[in-house]
Amino acid sequence: MLGAPAVRAAFFDIDGTLVSFRMHGVAASAREALRRLRQAGVWLFIATGRSSHGVPQVIRSLAEEIPFDGYLTFNGQYCYTADGTVYRDVPLDVRDVHAIAEKADAGLFDLQVMQLSRTFVNRRSERVSRAKANVAEITPVLDLSHIDDGGNDVHMFGCVGVSVAMGNASDAVKAAATHVAPDIDEDGLYVACKDLGLI
Repeated sequence: MLGAPAVRAAFFDIDGTLVSFRMHGVAASAREALRRLRQAGVWLFIATGRSSHGVPQVIRSLAEEIPFDGYLTFNGQYCYTADGTVYRDVPLDVRDVHAIAEKADAGLFDLQVMQLSRTFVNRRSERVSRAKANVAEITPVLDLSHIDDGGNDVHMFGCVGVSVAMGNASDAVKAAATHVAPDIDEDGLYVACKDLGLI
């Protein structure tokens, strides 16, 4: 036991933390951990690189059962409370958007564009076609489990007192964390909350 830190808020990523890449759902043990955290008066937040529109139905359903106090989406660019009150809105600089769009138009890469109300790709390239998805549904069907998107986690860890990396996280994320939990599919969220004395 590491002792019970004075925790007032807990922030949870979606992919690989709350939602398993293998079962595509939230484990019963994770639900129980969230329920007990809420009962202890801890504020619960989603912190994700996804857009607000891209928060998956499994999380929306979970929030009906165990309410979240707020959402940090677009890696913190768009943040809002459970009642929809926006407290941070920092869109990309329009000059950066034009520079990226010009390179995509030149064929250097494909774009997946995430906006508040929709997500789309800039063209139906061979890579996009291989995903076997409709343009509007590209995010849910891509297998993202092999992509190391932990850079945002490492930066976020620098802003909190206690940081937890799941066992399925990248080595860089684990090295930056103050605590490493078991894999998501081994009840990692629940085990971390127990180890830290939070539940």
